[in-house]
Amino acid sequence: MRTQIEKLHSAARKYCIERGHYWRKQYFKLIESDGSHNMGSYSDDALKLFPRYNCLDAILIEVEKFTLEDFSSFLEAKELIILAGNTAESIFTRSLNTLAKRVMQQEREAFCEFIHSLNQEQLETIEPLFYRRVLTESASQKLWAILLEKWDIQPKSYWYPLRNTSKNDMMAFQEESFDVEFGIENLRRILQKHDIQHVWTLTESGPEYELTVSVFEPLYCHTGVETYSFSQRADWVIYASHEESITIGGKWLIDEIKANWPHWECFVWKPTLENAQ
Repeated sequence: MRTQIEKLHSAARKYCIERGHYWRKQYFKLIESDGSHNMGSYSDDALKLFPRYNCLDAILIEVEKFTLEDFSSFLEAKELIILAGNTAESIFTRSLNTLAKRVMQQEREAFCEFIHSLNQEQLETIEPLFYRRVLTESASQKLWAILLEKWDIQPKSYWYPLRNTSKNDMMAFQEESFDVEFGIENLRRILQKHDIQHVWTLTESGPEYELTVSVFEPLYCHTGVETYSFSQRADWVIYASHEESITIGGKWLIDEIKANWPHWECFVWKPTLENAQ
């Protein structure tokens, strides 16, 4: 039964991820063809698209709050996932626009029908997805407390290089250069070499996660919010900021990055005139 529940949960996540990706592509195609669709007020064509992926994102967050232990049976799992599909909300789904409400309701109904209609034969074809779990509020508070104690990081706030700190084992790089010249895949390999398989990501706003290293992307350009990442021992931390900086904390991780990144010193973060003012 546990295997079937896991497959059902994976199917729900996969549906939201893939269908959300589809609607995003349709929306960006529309904007590329005519930018007036999202200037000032949204056109009807735009309102038929982006509320759909906002709704699916909200459903995905609710689904990823569940663990397998939350379900006592396959039937209960279906019922709770369908409930999430019907009720999930975010700041992006609370629209008073009639058209937006209508298309979001269409997405809710399509999701719930998909889950309701899944049978055992269909589930056999579902492969488990990568691990990602939305953290509870209490778990988040405990993890922020760890960052404060270990790294002098104030909850939901900035850190080095945007704020002074009592710590000295950290280094900030230009985020784009870190991504392009060093690479997130190299970072993942270093973490995995040190037997780090799961990472916590805490943010200034929005959902916070425990996730597998294989999908770990600690970049502001991907999250759009200040993000802190670390693992169980908290002997390293990565901070991605809105000022295009990415800070590496922890001597062992800094040393590993330097050893695997020729000319790293060329990419150390420096304040621009704009963010220095």
